[in-house]
Amino acid sequence: MVIALLLIALMLAIVKLVLEHIKFLSIIYWLALKGIKEPNELEMKYVTSQVIKNMGSDIRRKLKM
Repeated sequence: MVIALLLIALMLAIVKLVLEHIKFLSIIYWLALKGIKEPNELEMKYVTSQVIKNMGSDIRRKLKM
């Protein structure tokens, strides 16, 4: 029971970190790729999908260590 609660807490912490990381990186990517101009929705979806894809490979790499 205690182990299950600890695992749930760990999973929630990881999800929170991932979501904060995605938001932060999409802003940085948007500034780096597009310069400072208003992004359209399609660009933001593309950048966010790239960030999510990169996050997956980062997490897999860290888990292998």
